[in-house]
This record gives sequence, C-alpha cells and structure tokens, in this order.
Amino acid sequence: MRFSCTNIWHRLLRTTQQLLLLLFLFLGSAAAAPCFAEPLPSFGLLPDIQLHAPDSISQGSPLFVLAESQSYLSGTKLRLYYSDGSLSQVFPAFKPVPVAWHGSDLRSASQSRSRQTTGYLSAFSLLRPSNTAWMAAIHADAALGPASLRISNGFGVVLAEQTVHIQPREYKAEILRLNSVLTSIRADPDPIKDEQARRYQALLSTVDPAAIYLDAPFIMPLESRRRTSFFGDRRTYQYSDGSKAFSMHAGIDYGVARGTPLYAAGRGKVVLAESRIVTGNTIILEHLPGMYSIYMHLDTIAAAVSPGQIIPRGSRIGTVGSTGLSTGPHLHWEVRIMQVAVDPESLLRIDNFPKISTILGTIEGR
Repeated sequence: MRFSCTNIWHRLLRTTQQLLLLLFLFLGSAAAAPCFAEPLPSFGLLPDIQLHAPDSISQGSPLFVLAESQSYLSGTKLRLYYSDGSLSQVFPAFKPVPVAWHGSDLRSASQSRSRQTTGYLSAFSLLRPSNTAWMAAIHADAALGPASLRISNGFGVVLAEQTVHIQPREYKAEILRLNSVLTSIRADPDPIKDEQARRYQALLSTVDPAAIYLDAPFIMPLESRRRTSFFGDRRTYQYSDGSKAFSMHAGIDYGVARGTPLYAAGRGKVVLAESRIVTGNTIILEHLPGMYSIYMHLDTIAAAVSPGQIIPRGSRIGTVGSTGLSTGPHLHWEVRIMQVAVDPESLLRIDNFPKISTILGTIEGR
C-alpha cells in the first residue's frame, strides 16, 4: 500500500488533535475550572448544561438538583464543597423517567390517601430523557455559608458548578432515661446485634442505578403529626447504672397509639422487612439510587410487604408499635441519602423540588 506525504500529514494531524483533546479532558478541571461555567462547543468536550438547584438550603435537608443538557450525563457525580473545607458524600446521577402509578401493587390504601396520592404534581414523570438528576443530602452539621455544588464526570472534570448557601437549623436537646432492659439493648455487646448493624449499614450504602421508583414528593406516613422527638435532637441516654451516652436523633418520632395504621411515604421497593434487636419491627423502602426511607418500632408489618415488592405511595405497610429500643408506642421515621440522615418532612413539599413547575412548563412547550 502506498502512502503520500499528504496522507501521512493528515493522519498525524488527526492523531495530534485527538491527543490534545484527551489531555484537555484530564487536565482541564484543575487548569481551567472557571471555563467550565460556559460550554466549549468548538472542542465538543462539554455539553451545554443548565443547572436547577435552590440558592439556599437548611442543614439536614435533602437537595434535589436537575440538569438540562443535550444528552444524559451518564456516570456524573455531585459533590458539595463546604465553606470550612470539608466535603460532602459523593451523590450519583440518575435518569428521571416516567413512573406510572401502579394501583394494583398494593391496594390497601384508604380512599382519602389514594386521592392524596394522585393529587400531587409528579416531579419526574414529564422530564425529558436527556435530563439528569441528583438527590443529595446536606449534613445536619454542615458548615454554614456558601458551598460550591459541583457536577463532575468520571475523570474528575467539573462540568457545572453553582453556589448554594447553607442556612442554620435549630436543634433541641433531650434526655432519655432507660431502664435495665433498654440499657442492655443499647449498650451490651451482642453478636446478633452486631451482625444486624453491619447488614443494615451495607444495605443503606447500596446504590442501584436502576432504582428509580419515587414519582412525587412524600406524604405523611401517619394521619397524626404528634411529634415527640425531632430530627437532629441532641440526645443524652441515661443508663440504669448511671452512665451516659450521646447521639444525634436521625429521624422524627411520632407518639401515637399502638396499632395506628402506617403508610408508605413514597413509592419504593421493599429492601428490608424484619424484626431487629434495636429498631424492632422495621421496614426500609428504596426510592432512588442511594435514597431510603425507614420505619422503626412497628407493632406489625403488613403481610404483602416483603423484600422485592414495589409499594405505591400511600399504601398501608404496617401498624405503629413499641418494639426494640422504645420507651412507648411511636413511629421513628427516617430518610437516608447515601447514608446521610435528612429531615424526612422536608420531602413533603413540592417546593423542595426546585423550579419543577417552571421546568415542566418549558419542556412541555418544546
């Protein structure tokens, strides 16, 4: 085969261009970070990304972020860089897809809650397939002030960035006095309890990219809002022998009568439904990749609630009780996003899905 000087020159030029593009991709994050706020269409490196996220948010809150772009930003991650130099967890991207209401999955919801379920605007169902979403979490003790929200690809290149101001949240203090039985449950070594804790942590750290079940904001899991403990409470456990232990309350406690019906706060897949030493009868629902809601100390778990079952929002999943480490009948309701606890009631309001109505109106008009 014969090659002319012109052909060889063209081949070398194309190879050089490809190497330069790769070098720019790997080094651009550090050397040209400010440039990533604008697209670079001449090189074709970055899509035109428009981020939608709130300008400010409170400590201990979930953070929903949406990106409009020419294509789905596969493999991208969200991370927050706080004012004190600390970093958040890494939150994975997911593709928002239409999720239909499957009323036949578990039809034990009351008529009132069924109407409540269909009355909300779906946050995801009308979004374009090219959009990318992230569900992140602001730690309960996150540093206050401006935080840099950064979207990066698998090579660490920053594709988009926005400043989010972290606002303070007030926390209460409480003392829980435990009798000898409850002291033993919390403090005494137990290999079964240890094994349950390891499996619990492993489950909450699981990220399934295909786990996209949430199709609307949460609803209350109970008819009552009688709170006996709040998210972020600074707890002192006073043991029966006079010693003490300290922790942050990771959920909300609702003090209601034993046997009070309990409902799924959002559409999700059952990943755990069992009796545990510390949390008693417990249900965990998976809603999005790395996002879980948790229901503890139940009296009963509904027969239809078993691992792998898809549960519609508003479906009855059990009854309130006082099993495990509990001083009286109550529901402990908790939400974890990449293991970070957030205020579950923050997911009740549509305004926590920023600019959704604006986004939907724009997209529907295209």
